[in-house]
Amino acid sequence: MNKVRVEVFYQDNALQSIRIDHYEMEGLVAIENKTIPEWFMPASGRASWKGLKEELESQSRKEGELCFIFNGPEEEKAIFQKCIQENKLGRMADELEIEEAALEYLEIAQHCWQHGDDEGTLRAYEIAAKWYHMAEAEFVLGDYCERVLGDNENAVQWFRKAAKQGYTDAEYRYGKCLENGTAVPENKTDTAVSWYQKAAAQGQKDAAQELELRRQAQIEAERRKQAEEAERQRIAKEEAERRRRAEEEARAKKKELIIPVNVPSSETVETPFKPDYISLQKAAETGRDKKYKNKTSLEKAAFWNEVAQNAKESRQAVDKKAEEACANIWCSRKAQREIRKSAANTKMMTGTVQLVAELVSSVYESIGCEEEKMLENMEIIE
Repeated sequence: MNKVRVEVFYQDNALQSIRIDHYEMEGLVAIENKTIPEWFMPASGRASWKGLKEELESQSRKEGELCFIFNGPEEEKAIFQKCIQENKLGRMADELEIEEAALEYLEIAQHCWQHGDDEGTLRAYEIAAKWYHMAEAEFVLGDYCERVLGDNENAVQWFRKAAKQGYTDAEYRYGKCLENGTAVPENKTDTAVSWYQKAAAQGQKDAAQELELRRQAQIEAERRKQAEEAERQRIAKEEAERRRRAEEEARAKKKELIIPVNVPSSETVETPFKPDYISLQKAAETGRDKKYKNKTSLEKAAFWNEVAQNAKESRQAVDKKAEEACANIWCSRKAQREIRKSAANTKMMTGTVQLVAELVSSVYESIGCEEEKMLENMEIIE
């Protein structure tokens, strides 16, 4: 027995359209804002309506059993089913018949596409996607919105719906939208990769290539990271070596022996020595540093000799005899035991060191009165 498929599209508490074997039913303006039971009753006015049964019989292009598909909320669907049973119009379609209707729209879309009917193609895909939730149609609409209309927001929504149904091309395209941040709040690279993996697992070539490119990029990034780390270590090693050499040179300079004037040869040490003249000077000035007392005559003589050398370099006139006398004083073991601890009133001012101290309280037998007077009035300018 022949059957006539009647599709009812109901949304937002209003009738959207009724199609008889894929053809739009006419005259729905009279009932589009009425309740479902009122569809089955005649209506008069600006637009006449004979009732759903009579309208179907007059507009149907063939005879046969009416098979109804109601696309809308379950509550309204139950009301419609009850009405057709009461009016004995036909029966509701089963799941297999609903799936068959959806596939027919895909065939219609492809047929229209082959014959250059873009409007018919788009309309068929819209019905298949919007009312029958066909993944292929959802993907096609997403592609159309993105490539033709430039409507990225709707494109992402269609891709997402198709991807959730496991449509491989949609999984890849939705992943690209997520990665590029197209019509999404933020860049969700991790989620994009998961969609690539799902698509690649089903043999989607673009997704597999995308994952391979990412793998190569990760390898390259790791290689660059290792190279940068090796370069950083090399630079750090060179810097450490440079510092080590600088420290060695500094230590070598400190170990250079400064040979004082009139220092007995028996006092000469084999290991080069450069005293910390600032510490010695401070101790000499205060006379209270025990460490200074324990310094050898050579160290003390070297200190005063270095002070004299610095004075010469600063182009200040220093009496050579005073330098020698100063060195000899510290070289004399007898003088070392008898020198007083104090050397007072020392002043250091911005590169100028003026040492005024009473070095001795009495003149030793080995030092003449003239040398004592010279020492008391000595000024060393650095």
